[in-house]
Order: sequence, then structure tokens, then C-alpha cells
Amino acid sequence: MKPPINDNIALMNMYYKQVNSIKKTIRTLHEDLQLDYETEIGKL
Repeated sequence: MKPPINDNIALMNMYYKQVNSIKKTIRTLHEDLQLDYETEIGKL
């Protein structure tokens, strides 16, 4: 059973916070790795 994330404001807020945290961490990596990870994040 998977909760629908789009219908739950709390889950959406948690999701966006996690994505922003990941993006912040990615900015500290080497440029090549940043590009690779940003591409993968974009697929989410």
C-alpha cells in the first residue's frame, strides 16, 4: 500500500525538503558529479 504523495500536503513538504537538501549537498561535489546527479534528480 503506497500513500498518494500528491494528495498529502505533509508528505509533499517532506519530499520537497529532502530534494532541496539533496540539491544543496550536490552543489558541494565536483562539477562532473553535479551534472550526473542533477540529471538523475530531474527524473524524479
